[in-house]
Amino acid sequence: MNDIALALKHLHFHDVLYRDLKPENLGFDLKGRIKLFDFGLAVELRSEDMLNNGTYNIPQGGTRRYMSPEIANKRPCNCSADIYSFGILFWSVLALETPFKGFTAEKHSEHVLRQGFRPKISSSWPLEIKSLLPKCWSENIWMRPKCEVICEVLDELTSNLSEFKRNSLDLSFSSNYSLWNAEDNDDYQGISTVSRFPQ
Repeated sequence: MNDIALALKHLHFHDVLYRDLKPENLGFDLKGRIKLFDFGLAVELRSEDMLNNGTYNIPQGGTRRYMSPEIANKRPCNCSADIYSFGILFWSVLALETPFKGFTAEKHSEHVLRQGFRPKISSSWPLEIKSLLPKCWSENIWMRPKCEVICEVLDELTSNLSEFKRNSLDLSFSSNYSLWNAEDNDDYQGISTVSRFPQ
């Protein structure tokens, strides 16, 4: 997800609204790096088209389940519309589910667009994610984080997970080594406990 956030960061730096972030528009190059595809709905946000409050009148476009409420309702928007889509996509990746599955267009309009319904966040997910997602899909476009903030959160989360894995591996190794060493004797019968080392 960090690479996707970085791609959006690049587009937004050049005042481009991608407008169609969804699984079908993601793929991998020959080196296994994730890429955005299909820029058919991408829009250049030109300064001469900016409204007084820093938003733009953009035609409706995209896939409804990932589309921001302001675009779906044909209201002025800005690059934060992509952040909403990112939040819904991120939830889908973590939950391994399709967001708003089974929602008809009418049900989506009533529950998601009018009532502000959002996917349920699992209590088992990291605190950083539980804090980030509601901000991404906030009804208030000015409350949504910039791509730079998202990248910082994901970088920190990745670093913490890597450190956790290293510490867990060290602890597991030390525990198994102590067990092996305690059972060891002069004829090396303890060597049979090597199978207890993490695979």
